[in-house]
Amino acid sequence: MAGVERIDAMESSWGVNSDHSVWMNERSLHMWERIWQLEAGLEPFQTKLAGESGRSWPENPFCGEGAVNALAREFLLATASDWEFLLYTGTASHYPELRFEAHASACERALAALGGTTSGGERA
Repeated sequence: MAGVERIDAMESSWGVNSDHSVWMNERSLHMWERIWQLEAGLEPFQTKLAGESGRSWPENPFCGEGAVNALAREFLLATASDWEFLLYTGTASHYPELRFEAHASACERALAALGGTTSGGERA
């Protein structure tokens, strides 16, 4: 775009130590590993998730019907930063683990319904 200068924003966080340790730590690493597997499983469905508009993921993830819609919805819910934050603070007992597991499993079921696989090449 003419007259617009692109800048790269510095990485920062409002978390403890102004870094990402609230969300990425030993207690939450298993969540991130599963998210990365799910993310890789979504790659083949980017066109379906983009819908007829042709826009690429994640600009238009709520297009489509059935399993494609469920796949996008459950992936976004599984990746909500609330789960790692609540796990870090320890204020919600097992709630973040249970909610993360529910959304990640639902995402895997949607992947399986669509014939998808996880990043390890296993059927979801």
